[in-house]
Amino acid sequence: MLPAIRFLELIVAGYSRKRILDFGCIGAVVNRGNHAAGKVLARAGFVFEVPFDHLQDLYLVA
Repeated sequence: MLPAIRFLELIVAGYSRKRILDFGCIGAVVNRGNHAAGKVLARAGFVFEVPFDHLQDLYLVA
């Protein structure tokens, strides 16, 4: 597994499990054409939510 993917998984798991910070929701805005970024987010537990604008999509932690 790539180190960046593992890092995101650990951060998301830590926030979810321990409630270190309660943001209510963790999200990311990604360029729609960047397929690699979408795969990294999916593997880290993010899911597509809505289009952010005409070039980007909003992903939130599941």
